Amino acid sequence: MTTRISVVENILSANDRIAQRNREMLDQLGVYAINIMASPGAGKTSFILKTLEALNGRLKLGVIEGDLATSIDAEKAMAAGLPAVQINTGGECHLDAVMLADALPALPLGGCRKRRKSGLPCKLPNWNALKCVDRLHSGRGR
Repeated sequence: MTTRISVVENILSANDRIAQRNREMLDQLGVYAINIMASPGAGKTSFILKTLEALNGRLKLGVIEGDLATSIDAEKAMAAGLPAVQINTGGECHLDAVMLADALPALPLGGCRKRRKSGLPCKLPNWNALKCVDRLHSGRGR
């Protein structure tokens, strides 16, 4: 005998609500967040560092680095002059909205609104060395 249970709420709805708050806060600060995601060794960190070099100070950048266990890429970003926050997911293959909400206050986002009015937008690259598909919303731009 098969029993059907109707789902009355999306199991990820709590994450979605936090992601919406993240998005609203970033919007208020004039921050545009992106997610750069690929398998380990694909060149995400090199891409971010080359982008920083090419922008030559025209944008204010910050990084939230998600990794299963190491802080190597966040350390590379900081060595290049980027403010960076490390999130170790402890085996999880994604960054969720709660992780991002906890990490955002550690970045110097306060000057973004002022810079945006002067025509210099702020970008928050959020890259991670994770293997799975991005199934969860974290609050970055759509």
